[in-house]
Amino acid sequence: VLDHSLVALKTDTPVQARDTISRIMSATYELKATQQKLRDQLAQSNDQSYQLRAELEQLKRERHVDALTGLYNRLAMQEHIDQWLAENPQRRIAAIAVDLDHFKQFNQDYGYNIGDVILSKVAKKISAYVQESGLPVRAGGEEFLILLPDVDLRTASEIAEQVRRGVEKLRFVSSRSKKALPKVTISLGVALYQAQENWHQFLARSNQVLSIAKKRGRNQVATEAML
Repeated sequence: VLDHSLVALKTDTPVQARDTISRIMSATYELKATQQKLRDQLAQSNDQSYQLRAELEQLKRERHVDALTGLYNRLAMQEHIDQWLAENPQRRIAAIAVDLDHFKQFNQDYGYNIGDVILSKVAKKISAYVQESGLPVRAGGEEFLILLPDVDLRTASEIAEQVRRGVEKLRFVSSRSKKALPKVTISLGVALYQAQENWHQFLARSNQVLSIAKKRGRNQVATEAML
């Protein structure tokens, strides 16, 4: 319309020129309306794209996170270990195996609902001692695992002792009876990954070290040096 009208204006009479200009203005308004509609559609498309990405991220998170505690699950643990070792097969990785002491009896005495609350609070405390590079995992039931890349045995043992003391200081009160619940303690076993073993063997050895802490009376840290 613009091209045709610009040519016509050269030969139009004043009356014809007004009609031509009117057509140009009408076409301009129509074009603006079309552009606005396209902008609205683009904005809507961007919103939908953002929402889809958010949903995908949520699904990915749910796939890798334990619903009760918010810690990583075993699938995420395996993927992180595989990634760490793919980057460097000789990488030093420390594992701290954690188990709540006498927790099965606690569940029997106070119920699984209260037990779940305890697990959630303990998991939060464990996570507080893990740096961004580390990985706090719920291995199953009342068992947790802390994976620490590029950390030696001594440092991992110190972190384990900090976790043990932090959990020991937690205090719980029943919301129904308002009575204090028994003190919750944990036993911990610390081990370092060895290049000649796979990660299944590594985690099994970590649990062997944990069993030493349990046999020694619980509420303490054992290291692989005790094997």
